[in-house]
Amino acid sequence: MTGDGILPEVKTPFRMLSELHISLEKLKSQIRNHEKSAISSKVLSDIIIEPGNPPKANILEVSGMRLSKKISSSQALELSHKLHSEPNDSNARLELLGLFLESVDQTDLIAARDAYLLSLLELESPYLNSTKINTAVSTQSIYLKKLVLQLEEDLQVSEQKKKKLTKGNQGFSKEIFKIKGGVSYMKELLSILDAPRVQCQFKLDLRPGNLGKKLPTIDLVNGYNPFLRTLCYIPPADTSRNRILEILKLLESRNPLIGYHESKIHEIKGRIRFAEALIIKEEEKINRAVHQITKAIN
Repeated sequence: MTGDGILPEVKTPFRMLSELHISLEKLKSQIRNHEKSAISSKVLSDIIIEPGNPPKANILEVSGMRLSKKISSSQALELSHKLHSEPNDSNARLELLGLFLESVDQTDLIAARDAYLLSLLELESPYLNSTKINTAVSTQSIYLKKLVLQLEEDLQVSEQKKKKLTKGNQGFSKEIFKIKGGVSYMKELLSILDAPRVQCQFKLDLRPGNLGKKLPTIDLVNGYNPFLRTLCYIPPADTSRNRILEILKLLESRNPLIGYHESKIHEIKGRIRFAEALIIKEEEKINRAVHQITKAIN
């Protein structure tokens, strides 16, 4: 969030994906710091180590404490404390996200954003499965819908303020025009990123040491292809997409769908760029969108 408590993508919806990437990197940095601390603790095992600070409830943090505080369940708080001690506990994180999905109507936009980012954090792991991907699909949809509702509420407030003013409402006119553009953009993204769910339960180990040219057909049919098809619709999931693409390129002769997947990735990126370009009407942005769509066609 910004200093005044407003999410940056509420102020500037066109920067939503960039802001999500920034927040995701912060979470990954927190995990790296925890791992370094754990290594130091092992080296200094004979020295008494003071326990870490309790998880903070007012910021985005790898424990998900801010999210758990908005879920009316003592279990959510327990899971956050567990994640604070061991941020790589995938089961605890997925369990917390499951509790969020059960109480969506009682949570706000910030909670939805936190849940989405925690689900994206799961897609950073080389241990990928259907549950992780489908959880990201669900939280992405919830987050986008709540963001649209927030922008629509802001638009309504600005329009009401404008009506009350008899003079000097030019500033509000510009603000209303800006918010309307943001609403249109986010609604278009909600449509573009309507991701298909992975239909069967499957898991993949994408660690580099396990990569090879001999993959069982069942892994391609139930894992790599359906996983990548869905990940195309989750823009911040670069790590998982790139891992799978790298593997499938080694098997292109056996799996010609790799071309389809690459085309779909370019198509989604191009449609997102067009959504912004057609609202902002900047020639450079339109050209970039055309270039991306051309790559998809090629």
